Amino acid sequence: MKVSFCTLGCKVNQYESEAMAEMLASEGIDIVPFGEKCDAYIINTCAVTAEAERKSCQMIRRAFSHNPDAYIAVTGCVAQLFPDKILKIPGTCFVTGNTNKMLAAGKVASFLRDGKTQKGDEEKKELRQKAAEAEGLNGQTTFGSLRNADTTQFEAMSVSLRQDKSIY
Repeated sequence: MKVSFCTLGCKVNQYESEAMAEMLASEGIDIVPFGEKCDAYIINTCAVTAEAERKSCQMIRRAFSHNPDAYIAVTGCVAQLFPDKILKIPGTCFVTGNTNKMLAAGKVASFLRDGKTQKGDEEKKELRQKAAEAEGLNGQTTFGSLRNADTTQFEAMSVSLRQDKSIY
């Protein structure tokens, strides 16, 4: 089983990606350079500029082009600020913001171990409602809006479009 990381942005993202890679490696999962065909990809995004946001979305598409069957988990500031936008990118299976970033590695490990992730129908309904309520929080990426990327407004939000597609 192979996992690849693409990390954009700050040193905090670099550190957290390294921590997730170590966690997965400790479970016997091979960590390979981004660009290789893998079973799963973790994209740690940045939203400090519009260009960083564009590159973050581009890397998700690139991972999908490397292996359309791979599990793609997206985390970081773009995932925090624009979870609905990220879920619309083909191949995206899991989205989590900054406060639950380590969940991305856990979801990837579960997927590789079990081959699936599941949520109950009641939980899906409740989490879709939370996502709808939070939808108005999304806006243009500016330095001012980055302050919101570190809040817990999206912390409990989860939307499942399929059994293996969710936002946390």
